[in-house]
Amino acid sequence: MLCLGDLTRVDLEPLGRVRVPKLGVHGNHDDGGEFTGLGIESVHLRRVEVAGLTFGGFSGSHEYGRGAGGDGITWSQTEASRRLRRFGHVDVMLAHSPPLGINDDADDPAHVGLAGLSEYVEREHPAMLLHGHTYPPLPVERFGRTQVRHVRGHRFVALPAPAR
Repeated sequence: MLCLGDLTRVDLEPLGRVRVPKLGVHGNHDDGGEFTGLGIESVHLRRVEVAGLTFGGFSGSHEYGRGAGGDGITWSQTEASRRLRRFGHVDVMLAHSPPLGINDDADDPAHVGLAGLSEYVEREHPAMLLHGHTYPPLPVERFGRTQVRHVRGHRFVALPAPAR
């Protein structure tokens, strides 16, 4: 199970009973404690191998102003880029926000994607990137060689096959 943030503790509690690997990133409305005691492992700026695939992640969104719903995990574009600059290759990247220019909304400061994620995908070419946070009317499902999957609420996704 993969969690992409902005899910309440009440939303996540049923996952505590499920005995499968659970990985996640936090959203901009999260306080960082939502996964505690539920067996959900944060992959923010970490690499974790499960069933032959390497997963990694980046929590939060673009910093768009305090008091405007951005009181949780947020980053300036510069800081997000700096933190992702040396992050190594993963097969599946979990991100709360989309990459800048992909499934984001340039006219809505709260839903601008992260330049650092765009740079990461262009550099590392993960097989898949999953993200939430935005509300694209017609989601983009490919960014170069990377499959992109927008997830709102929940979604079943076929993960890429492990590299041989």
